[in-house]
Amino acid sequence: MTDLKIKEYIFSTSFYEIYTHFNEEKIKEYVKKLNYQENDNCKTTYYSNEKLIVEDSLKEFMEHISKHILVYVTQIQNKTNFSFTDCWFQIYNYEDNHEVHTHGVNLKQYSLIYYMQSSVDSGATRFYPPGFPYIDSGNIDIRAEDNKLVIFPSYLAHQALPNKDKERIIFSANFTIE
Repeated sequence: MTDLKIKEYIFSTSFYEIYTHFNEEKIKEYVKKLNYQENDNCKTTYYSNEKLIVEDSLKEFMEHISKHILVYVTQIQNKTNFSFTDCWFQIYNYEDNHEVHTHGVNLKQYSLIYYMQSSVDSGATRFYPPGFPYIDSGNIDIRAEDNKLVIFPSYLAHQALPNKDKERIIFSANFTIE
């Protein structure tokens, strides 16, 4: 029995909630004027990432989001920089949802959800563990709350559960860490 060797290996994936404060009233007005198209019971803009990232009306908002991403990148990931790959806004009306999906498989790519407008009746975002649907070791529901930023690896499967309020607005983006 003295020759027995046991090694333990653990897979773990973390994701983070960050509570921020930003007055989104001007941004909400801007967002509501965008040209939305319906897609799989979900409404989303189809503007290119370059236009949203450099849009003058979004400058202050993007600086706010970038500041918080940079804190995550430097303090949690111990890296120095990041760059957006794409971003968009989504408006969920009553009963709207977004089916289970990922944003990619690149280990250097991360995603975020920033809840701009929500209520206690807003649909939660459900995250599934790596290996889903083959391994079901539980899921985590993140309640939508105004000014909450959620950062997660892009490969994590997630979905927006059916919305039970009249309108839920989010900003989402993908970014790489350098």
